[in-house]
Amino acid sequence: MTDSRLAWAYLSRVAEAPSWPLVALVRSVGAVDAAELVRRGAVGAELDRVTSARREVDSAAADLDRIGRLGGRLVTPDDPDWPFAPFAHFAGVDVGDHPNGIAPLALWVIGAASLSTVSGRAAAVVRTRAAIAREWNGGLMLLPV
Repeated sequence: MTDSRLAWAYLSRVAEAPSWPLVALVRSVGAVDAAELVRRGAVGAELDRVTSARREVDSAAADLDRIGRLGGRLVTPDDPDWPFAPFAHFAGVDVGDHPNGIAPLALWVIGAASLSTVSGRAAAVVRTRAAIAREWNGGLMLLPV
């Protein structure tokens, strides 16, 4: 897998979010290499535990095509539109006290608005695996993964 967009899409589905081991791997080797390591099962025991059930299911291309048809996109920390400021507070969270206190790995976004301008007033559907596409008065819907 050499396309970073495909790698991010794959990683967004391979583990139940939030996953510290997956975030740490992506930070250390990048999304493309992390996706390859996960796909091969060449990861540590904890990351293997959280990715083994889904590592062979790769619907990244179909997911990207589907979100594009819905007028959306996948936004990742590599993108200029990534909302760094709203996620900055996660940096100081004590993982021992709040194990789920990490920013999402990526955001599936429907709508053309810039995340940097609307993130303070956007709606999010959190922890859903069966979201339904709905038009929302030209607005923006964030689907954290």
